[in-house]
Amino acid sequence: LAGPWLFEAFFGQAWKASGSFAQVLALMFMAKFIASPLSHTLIILEKQDWQLFWDAGRLMLMLSAFALAYAGRYSPLVAVSFYSVAMCSAYAVLFLMSLAALKKAVKTRECENSA
Repeated sequence: LAGPWLFEAFFGQAWKASGSFAQVLALMFMAKFIASPLSHTLIILEKQDWQLFWDAGRLMLMLSAFALAYAGRYSPLVAVSFYSVAMCSAYAVLFLMSLAALKKAVKTRECENSA
């Protein structure tokens, strides 16, 4: 939250804008920090098709965010904001997909054990 102030305090006035970029990206990095440990879950559970779907969707979200910013002639800060929101959405989807895959794996193992 204090990105602009911190960047200006440590690096000088010229870096204040960079602090704004860091501020916008902070939520995305928090989402990535939470979701990254789950990134191998789909591979381990042999859901490579789900992983491919997520990777392709993440790519499309990223490209769409920058295309929207370019088409609307938005400022670089707004473009990075679009990117941050798109990536937060992608990581939320990864979390939900991993949760669904784990639930499905547990249910399958329970059925196998009861049979």
